[in-house]
Amino acid sequence: MNHRPELLAPAGEIESAYAAFHYGADAVYLGLRRFSARAEAVNFSPDDLGEITAYAHSLAPRRRVFVTVNTLVLQDELDDLVEALGLLSEIGVDALIVQDLGVFRIARRHFPKMELHASTQMAAHNLAGAVTLRKLGFRRVTLARELTVEEIREITLQSGIETEVFVHGALCYSYSGLCLFSSLLRDRSGNRGKCAYPCRDIYRLTSSPEATSKDGRGPRSGYAFSMKDLAIPDEVLPLREAGVSCFKIEGRKKSPLYVAAVSKYYRQILDAGVSARDRDKLEEDLQTVFSRPWTRLYSRSRFDRNVVDAGTVGHRGAPVGLVESVIGAGTGIPRLRFKTFRDLERHDGLQIDLPEIGKPFGFAVDSLKIVGKGRGVIGGNVFEAPAGSVVEVALPKETPPIPVGAPVYCSSSQQVKRDYRYSKPKPGQFRIRYPLEVTVDIAVSELNLRLRTRYPRAGDQEVEITQKMAGPFEKTKDPAKMQATARQSFEKLGDTRFCLDSFAWNNPEDLFVRVSALNELRRRAIESLDAALETAKDQALASIKTEMEPPAIAPSPIGQKESWLLKTDRVEHLAAFEEEDWRGVAEVVIDIGND
Repeated sequence: MNHRPELLAPAGEIESAYAAFHYGADAVYLGLRRFSARAEAVNFSPDDLGEITAYAHSLAPRRRVFVTVNTLVLQDELDDLVEALGLLSEIGVDALIVQDLGVFRIARRHFPKMELHASTQMAAHNLAGAVTLRKLGFRRVTLARELTVEEIREITLQSGIETEVFVHGALCYSYSGLCLFSSLLRDRSGNRGKCAYPCRDIYRLTSSPEATSKDGRGPRSGYAFSMKDLAIPDEVLPLREAGVSCFKIEGRKKSPLYVAAVSKYYRQILDAGVSARDRDKLEEDLQTVFSRPWTRLYSRSRFDRNVVDAGTVGHRGAPVGLVESVIGAGTGIPRLRFKTFRDLERHDGLQIDLPEIGKPFGFAVDSLKIVGKGRGVIGGNVFEAPAGSVVEVALPKETPPIPVGAPVYCSSSQQVKRDYRYSKPKPGQFRIRYPLEVTVDIAVSELNLRLRTRYPRAGDQEVEITQKMAGPFEKTKDPAKMQATARQSFEKLGDTRFCLDSFAWNNPEDLFVRVSALNELRRRAIESLDAALETAKDQALASIKTEMEPPAIAPSPIGQKESWLLKTDRVEHLAAFEEEDWRGVAEVVIDIGND
């Protein structure tokens, strides 16, 4: 089919963005260091944002950069918000993802060229909501994660707005953005980008028939609110056929390695070119980097209840074997024996599920030995053991009891780290530059220079400066060479924020100008243009801030007396009022709802 949806990857830092693009992402979404729903991610400085945007736009095919301004913004933060939106407009990011309708209104009114996407934190979960967002002026809506495939299909086909769907990553126990759990318990608001994830904590169940542990010895504890991770690879192609515009991966707090692995996994699924064997390998790679148990959530049915991982919390890894025995338990160096499902090497990480301690027990492979068919160790330490080997791995001295048959997971793989390397440019190679128009008019007595650029705000506001150079100028022997030399001079823009877009050399008398004089003129003119551009930006943003100031409230007339509105549901109470009590009462309301 012709419809080619975007694969949208998370980027909590610039390295993650490079990894995402290298492994097939069409776009990345990221946050500034303010107004981001992942305030504790590394996030992007203005220079980082300019660099990754310029890099993305240089690729073929061109990639896109979306910026999240997806927190609720307070009144006293609006001036800083305008500064942030001005920066995003200046850099030329491809879309803004917003939650707050106030932010939407400011961006829509004052930065109308900016594409706007409705964040999943708006909890758009029906056709009416998507249609409303389209009518407001949103280009795309990120649908709530809790929808079924059929509901997504209906909204996509009938709403007239691009739809974006999460396919992988962490889940919120509530509708994303509507949970107040962190605010209530920790005074850290998820709607302000500071969720403390109390849903990942352990709780005792004390007030229900299910609260008693299986052995009847008392209250049962567990991770009652800890969601499994969403993973719907099998729904990607049906959703593509339904016309979904974008498949989104959660994980702005994850590592670049995770972003690389998850981007490659969904890129190959989306392109429908991966075999079952290769897909299994990609899944295992991803699970070694980070993986909770996976759930389809409600993508196939609202009655799916297999969505919480109440027994254990945190990263598991890829299944690599089952505990066969623990040798030397209670001695100085106990050893774990198991048959490995995949290649294993020293410095890999292993974990074992131990429900009694509430989280996996993890350790690094510092000593690795292969066990022969006679159950004896073959030789000494080896660097690697192939899949199918029975191995012995040294355990830490402080090791909790490990039951036979417990699952063993590879939670960190040196081979995966080697396999998912990615390319990136040299620092400073890419940056956002303003197009520069240069016009030079030369007469015998004077040279006139005009520089013009555009400040990419509402209407690409033009900024222009002029400079003069006194003559006299003599004839040149080679007019064509003079023009080429002059152009080369104005191409030398170095570390400035400009790049030459057009060059007009009007020299009807074929006059000669020294290159050193042109270079000095260029330097002075660029400094003046730079200052004029900053002034234009400051004036434009100041105008927006002034317009947003609330109107002054007229003071109450001097001497005006207060009046009262009285409401009661017992008429007989009014009989107790004396004349003095009625003074200032402007209205009495009788509530008859309880009669």
